[in-house]
Amino acid sequence: NMADDGLNIKNANVEIKNSLFKFNFADAIDLDFCSGILSNNNFINNINAKNKNGDGLDLSGSEIIIKKAPFRLKMVHLPETSFIKTLRDKLYWGEDKRD
Repeated sequence: NMADDGLNIKNANVEIKNSLFKFNFADAIDLDFCSGILSNNNFINNINAKNKNGDGLDLSGSEIIIKKAPFRLKMVHLPETSFIKTLRDKLYWGEDKRD
């Protein structure tokens, strides 16, 4: 997919299940102000070295229930980061946005 996002939906109730998102240029799924459920989806190689702004999921202003797929993933671990640090960075945990 050479479009900006693999899937982009705005202001809707969604149910996305059993889907494969691979080799997307930016976000695999971009949901803006949506509600719904994501379940049993697969994300493969959605990182582009030229575009570091892409995310697997971009859920701006959305309320989404995410259910895990019935299998485990083997992931690459970079020594300078961790899963918790990535969550903190992406969700702005511990940052004061009032400035």
